[in-house]
Amino acid sequence: MKHETSGDGGFTLLEVLVVLVVFSLLQLALWEGLHLGLAAWKRQVAGSAALEQQVTAEAALRRLIARAQIGDPEVDAPVFCGEDRFLFVSSLDPGSRPGPGVVSLSQKSEPQPVEVTIGRDRAHRLVMRWRPWISGEALAGEEPYREAVLLDHVDTVTFRYQMRDGHWLAHCPDGLPVMAVRLHIEGVGPFIQPDIAINIITGHRWERD
Repeated sequence: MKHETSGDGGFTLLEVLVVLVVFSLLQLALWEGLHLGLAAWKRQVAGSAALEQQVTAEAALRRLIARAQIGDPEVDAPVFCGEDRFLFVSSLDPGSRPGPGVVSLSQKSEPQPVEVTIGRDRAHRLVMRWRPWISGEALAGEEPYREAVLLDHVDTVTFRYQMRDGHWLAHCPDGLPVMAVRLHIEGVGPFIQPDIAINIITGHRWERD
């Protein structure tokens, strides 16, 4: 007597194992794609933030340095022109800020005269330290320096100063006017503008308190 075997008796163990292997490979490919996508998104976000920081920092540097008082006999302003540090007197616009997420530097309704130092700190950041400057001197002892980070991941910053005769020097001689300042920035860029040249507005004045 013959017995007929049914064709719908279920999956064999081999078939189940093959399906599990296929699903594992698909899951691995999915997670790998997701990981690559997240990494690309993070790089894009970081690049956008770095770009915004560089653009804002350059704008702040141009505003400050263009108004620097150097070699002006009518303004007895302190100045130090070094290769890696630049100290000068300038003015801050109302509500100005040097970088994304940084609070406004000046809360006054009119430009504020300030003593400014720009240089790189030990944390590899381009920073600006400033304090009010009134009646020919900074308010030392009354108000400490404030600090704002202009750029992160800075290895070196080099200043050069252009004299009236067109020559660029690593320092500015006492009493001689500086026509322009150039910064060269190196770091974990890429920096969109590693060399920034800023002309100083000669004859610029502001009203003091």
